[in-house]
Amino acid sequence: ILKEHRCHHYLLTHRGASALEHMQSVHMLSLFDRCITAEDGFPRKPDPGALHALIAEYDHDHSHWLMIGDRKLDIDSGINAGIQTCLFDTGSDAKDASADFIMIDFRQMLTITGVQKN
Repeated sequence: ILKEHRCHHYLLTHRGASALEHMQSVHMLSLFDRCITAEDGFPRKPDPGALHALIAEYDHDHSHWLMIGDRKLDIDSGINAGIQTCLFDTGSDAKDASADFIMIDFRQMLTITGVQKN
């Protein structure tokens, strides 16, 4: 549904090519417009270098970006890049992350992104 509303998705992981192989095996790789893995050589999160590269390449307007993650490290990366953040709360120790949004179900993305009104 988000793609129908011209939302783009990027994967940023500290893992290597095995992450992409896994995403392909569960038929999810096609959901992402671009993937950045350890092989791309960017510093690890929470350094914002990889996010800055994506923003520069795809859309310079920081207000169009939302970093979604399930760890404090992910949220800190988004904060360091100057974009909004959303914690996907899996019950982990990331509750101390200062995210702009918190979701427990991916369906909440429809409201967070403005695709669907409350």
